[in-house]
Amino acid sequence: MPAELIRPKSPALGKRILLEYVPFIWNRLKFLHKVCLRNIFRYKKRFFMMVLGICGFANMWLAVFADVGVAMLAILNAMRAMKMKQ
Repeated sequence: MPAELIRPKSPALGKRILLEYVPFIWNRLKFLHKVCLRNIFRYKKRFFMMVLGICGFANMWLAVFADVGVAMLAILNAMRAMKMKQ
């Protein structure tokens, strides 16, 4: 039929990810979780950008906790110094 010649070709099927071969885990996931997992594990660039983002987020919190720790040490040291004067 002529209409079939006009239609665009269907996209290639994606490969299955490893979790899809484990049915007792895969069947319990919601649809959106399945889509997210497929996107993460199928596309290498997205996966590496996600890993870099998580590492950056962890480094940010490490800096925050280190800063708070140094502030607490400074406060405790000042309190100790004030107690020694008396």
